[in-house]
Amino acid sequence: YREYYALPNLTNKFGDYTGAVFGFAKIMVEIITKFNPSHIAVAFDAGKHTFRNDLYDGYKATRKPMPEDLRSQLEPVKNMLKLMNIKTIEQVGIEGDDVIGSLSRMFDIKKVIVTGDRDSYQLVNDNTTVFLNKKGLSDIKILDEKALMDEFNLTPQQMVFLKALQGDTSDNIPGVKGVGEKTALGLIQKYGDLDGVYSHIDEIKGTLKTKLETDKENAYMS
Repeated sequence: YREYYALPNLTNKFGDYTGAVFGFAKIMVEIITKFNPSHIAVAFDAGKHTFRNDLYDGYKATRKPMPEDLRSQLEPVKNMLKLMNIKTIEQVGIEGDDVIGSLSRMFDIKKVIVTGDRDSYQLVNDNTTVFLNKKGLSDIKILDEKALMDEFNLTPQQMVFLKALQGDTSDNIPGVKGVGEKTALGLIQKYGDLDGVYSHIDEIKGTLKTKLETDKENAYMS
């Protein structure tokens, strides 16, 4: 998506759209050059429906469909990676992000996750660093445990509870209505996790207490 929107609608001599393929190839070469990895894999979504849709039918319901001229470039990208001898992994019922999360826990070696998704912050640990890319590798944010603590004063595991309270409009995850990042941060920093928040609910006053009580089920689902 990032490369598709960053580049003009390039085409080859047959009229096939190639902008996303070109941009993706450029980033892959940058990654290989920068990290010289011993192993590399690219994760893809295998389809729109996942186990999260079974838990919550509103999950990603507000997302627009993938543009057809981008969809047509997925197979060429996968074929390109195959020719580069780079492993691609996808599995029906889960997302590419779930594949990344699983891989990050399967091997006791240093790992770098290159992604544009902040949900990956929860995966940071001693062996796993997140490179949040905004524009290739020229504009990145490097997240390790210290960086997360410096920015949010939270551990990677606590990022899950932050999202549970504030929700996520990009994925249509509700969280607690009326609770934004600043309020959610204060609650998790003080009480540690959702159980901590709700076991101390009587310490919380006014409309915030009402919001938390009203949307308790949504908070835990989120």
